[in-house]
Amino acid sequence: MFKLFVFAPNEERIIKAIISAAADAGAGVIGKYTHCAFVASGKGTWFAGKNTNPKEGKKNRLEYINHVKIEMVCPKDKAQKAADAIRTVHPYEEIAIDVIKLENI
Repeated sequence: MFKLFVFAPNEERIIKAIISAAADAGAGVIGKYTHCAFVASGKGTWFAGKNTNPKEGKKNRLEYINHVKIEMVCPKDKAQKAADAIRTVHPYEEIAIDVIKLENI
């Protein structure tokens, strides 16, 4: 089992789209429940250089914007499909998706 983490704008429609896309690809199943996710808010930072097209903020300055971290469990054989599904609905041109192997204890 793996856990997927993705950072996104703190907008309900985007959060729902990411969770739905990942769930449709097989992530977020815990027992008999589907679409299971944890969403936590925080601040995201970045500096958009001259060859970028940021959805939020401006080029050539350090930005601090409210974001969420969405995390969902995912079987190994569905992790790539779930990450690809997230990329189809995520609004950013560069997307940080982390995939971490979980150990059973």
